[in-house]
Amino acid sequence: MSGRARDLAVEDLCLYALGDVSPEELVALESALSSDTAGQARLRALIEATHQLALLPTPSAPPPRAFDKIWKRIEAEADKPSTPPSRPTARARKSTPGGAPASRWARSLPLASAIALAMCLVAGAMWYREREASLTLESALEATRSQLAQGATERGALASRVAELQEKVTEDQAVYRALGAADLRVCLLGPRRPDLTGTLRVIWRRGDPFWLVVGSGLSPAGAGQSLKLWGIREGQSTGAAILEVAPDGAVRQRVMLTARLESSEAAAVTIEPDGGVPQPAGEMLFFGTM
Repeated sequence: MSGRARDLAVEDLCLYALGDVSPEELVALESALSSDTAGQARLRALIEATHQLALLPTPSAPPPRAFDKIWKRIEAEADKPSTPPSRPTARARKSTPGGAPASRWARSLPLASAIALAMCLVAGAMWYREREASLTLESALEATRSQLAQGATERGALASRVAELQEKVTEDQAVYRALGAADLRVCLLGPRRPDLTGTLRVIWRRGDPFWLVVGSGLSPAGAGQSLKLWGIREGQSTGAAILEVAPDGAVRQRVMLTARLESSEAAAVTIEPDGGVPQPAGEMLFFGTM
């Protein structure tokens, strides 16, 4: 490539692509390019590169204090002592074939510096935006993980509740079969004091492994106390269960039987310390014969 074409590619073509030429320089450049196919190809590449700047994304706010740091850097560079410029040589003072003075590079330096600074700011803004998007995504993922964990906990609780209800249905089915049996037996436990209210029954069928205890209108035991059901045979008491009295005074409870309870001759309810005792020690509140 000739020196003329190289000079056009390096200096004049850049200024032409950036639109930083005078009308006279424009005429001279176009005249020189009319017979320079390599220079024309280089110019098209430079113009395409300048068009790419318009495709950059819209910059968002740069990181805090970014401008302060940049200007401090520029001021620090400006405060440095500069070396006195050397006297330009005759060769340096020569004009380029396109007619532009050799000092045009000095004229284009501020523009190049501004472009470089703008690109740095754009890059910093893009990094800041990407970082912000990454933090937002991490926060969303963490919230999703928390929701999934909460959902798993809720599903576990629901599965436990379903199993509990299924067990309850099985128990109820056994109770209903017992209630419809021809050999159903009922023991009515009457109050031992006139001031006691409520009714209490023990229902069973010979051969079943449980008693069904049903009551209504009962007064719950006081603080630190509980109502305990006993089976009695030949004067010996066998603990059956702690009665679970609902707030409305109702009792509906299935009591699994032991060998001694199956042969009980009577049933009684006493008031005992919370949790019950091996043998009755408190006052007898209800009693009935099997």
